[in-house]
Amino acid sequence: MSVERIVGRVSRPVRPYSSSLLRTTTPLGNPMASQILALHESPQPAISLRRSSWISTSQDLLAITSKLPLWSAVLPLAGLGLIGLLGSGQLLSWFVGKYAWTGKDFQEILGPTLLAAALIVSVYLWFVQRHVCRAWVICLPAILFCRELHFPGTGAGVYVGLVVLAVSAVRNRERLMPVWDCSSLCGWWLGAVSWYALAVSVDSGVWKFLPHARMWGVNLEETMESGGHLFVLLGVLCSVVMVIGRRRASLP
Repeated sequence: MSVERIVGRVSRPVRPYSSSLLRTTTPLGNPMASQILALHESPQPAISLRRSSWISTSQDLLAITSKLPLWSAVLPLAGLGLIGLLGSGQLLSWFVGKYAWTGKDFQEILGPTLLAAALIVSVYLWFVQRHVCRAWVICLPAILFCRELHFPGTGAGVYVGLVVLAVSAVRNRERLMPVWDCSSLCGWWLGAVSWYALAVSVDSGVWKFLPHARMWGVNLEETMESGGHLFVLLGVLCSVVMVIGRRRASLP
């Protein structure tokens, strides 16, 4: 045999065999052939699929974030500014006075009232446009309203409900696209989340190093929770205005 023929056989590319060909050419009962066939038919790792899923999720979240109005960044800054003013002693007498509207007694009436209004408006929105995204909008004020009524288990249950709501929003982001198209709703709800987070930080004592924190801490926590409830209501109202405006524009 010539050297050229030997080199040609060595350099000839090896063709991959299909699983059907392996089944017909491997004898039954051969353990080596069975192992080769099992390795050939085993599913490939889904690392690339998971990576592409994470990439698409990140891109969608960035697209939703880009729709947020610029004024939505003012809301968390306003909450931080209020904490700074109280820490410096400004507005202290107005905020912690005997008849101050920031007192816990008044806020425990105001907060549930705002959430009840948001819940009623969101249910009305679902009747106007019966879509899964409108049903999803009902969930946030409903979860917060149950917490304000202090049902047994709502202390930790509200956090579980919010996590489930957030995960469902990410997983069903395409079906909920009409919600994200309303930039005003997203902006107000971003402000609500930021004020809720600040209220939790005040309650946990993060700002206790500031002067007179014991005087204004309770009032500030209740006021920020009510402010978050107000932002939820404003977001739902903006969504109702958008839906009704589009329905009227589509009429002949």
